[in-house]
Amino acid sequence: MAEAHSVPWFPAWGVSMPEPVS
Repeated sequence: MAEAHSVPWFPAWGVSMPEPVS
């Protein structure tokens, strides 16, 4: 999930964590 800022999957739970780099 390190590529959270690259992949457009974050909209799924981007409501709470748009960049779950952790």
